[in-house]
Amino acid sequence: MINLIFNITTVVLLSLAVLLTLWTTVRSASIWVKLVALEVLVNIFICGVGIWAVTRDFPALLDICIALSLIMFLSTVAYCQFLSNRSTPDV
Repeated sequence: MINLIFNITTVVLLSLAVLLTLWTTVRSASIWVKLVALEVLVNIFICGVGIWAVTRDFPALLDICIALSLIMFLSTVAYCQFLSNRSTPDV
């Protein structure tokens, strides 16, 4: 029973986080905010997969979460460096 309550609470909270992040993405005009929102969405996905891996006792998915986190971090740094080197100002 407690496991069911934990799963429902996790799904509700992660869904709320996704909706708030998508709302921020749609409402913002800055590409920097949209970049951060994309990173937050991927991190929410990683949290969901990590929680699922722990509750289902499937630790192989945790390695995938770590790899995806590293790839997302490096891509965010590369994209920020690309945006900072542009000659046109940000919208």
